[in-house]
Amino acid sequence: MEPRDQRSDALPSGNPPEDIQTLRGLGYNWAAFLMPYPWLLGHGRVTWGMILLITASLPVIGFAHILLYPIVAFYLGKKGYEIAWRHRPYHSLEQMQENHKEWFLWGVIFKVLFWLTFIFFWFYMMWFMKQPEFRELLEQMYPGMFG
Repeated sequence: MEPRDQRSDALPSGNPPEDIQTLRGLGYNWAAFLMPYPWLLGHGRVTWGMILLITASLPVIGFAHILLYPIVAFYLGKKGYEIAWRHRPYHSLEQMQENHKEWFLWGVIFKVLFWLTFIFFWFYMMWFMKQPEFRELLEQMYPGMFG
């Protein structure tokens, strides 16, 4: 057998293409689903990662992100192992699985922290808007707002 990097049928990553069938049996890639932006950037798909980041960051085209994000997340969940195998070099399938366990762990940590922060700020804003000082400030800024 030829060395990995000298095979004519090798993928861009240098990984053997015959292992793709095995990858399809690994199931859903929750790591790619939970963190599409960093996952794409970390697996050699910089263009798509940057497109997602830009659509999320620019107010003018932010509405496109609402449609694009879930489509990309579900696609990466379904095809993530295959994309990773095609575009990032691994020594073995086991190494890739271990690597994706770490991605999954960080994805869960990130999502939990994100939602805890979101919930905290939502409750804080609800509390803040009930304060008399906030109502007075709004009345000063927009006279007649409260009738």
